[in-house]
Amino acid sequence: MGFIVILPFAALAGWCIYRIYRWLFGPAFGAEWRRRFVVLGSVGLVVGFWCVGFCKYNVAKMRIESFPIPTAIWSREHEDKLAEPLVRHVLPPVIRGPAAVTDVLCAMLICLAPLALAAFVTENKGKNYFGTRE
Repeated sequence: MGFIVILPFAALAGWCIYRIYRWLFGPAFGAEWRRRFVVLGSVGLVVGFWCVGFCKYNVAKMRIESFPIPTAIWSREHEDKLAEPLVRHVLPPVIRGPAAVTDVLCAMLICLAPLALAAFVTENKGKNYFGTRE
């Protein structure tokens, strides 16, 4: 059941990263854009591994590990007993692995999105798509 959520996010993030790569490594952009892609992609990898390994946050009365797709959830067995310790519920390994890969891909995409926006603006600067010239 978890694959219904995880696989589309992983496929979309991977496809977007690939398309940004193909776009910036094409003939329209120079070496400085390629260097920016490598730097921001590396930063995205580091942020992605941080999101998988170290990111923990609280939501309501639960603690969530990993972002954006959780790999473990801490909660109390009985919500009315606040003195009770939190119990860790880990996803099965067959779901946790793809979730971790998806988290890394999403972090890379988030880091590469400003570069893609800047490339789009640079490529289309001065063009008017409404039929009239300025």
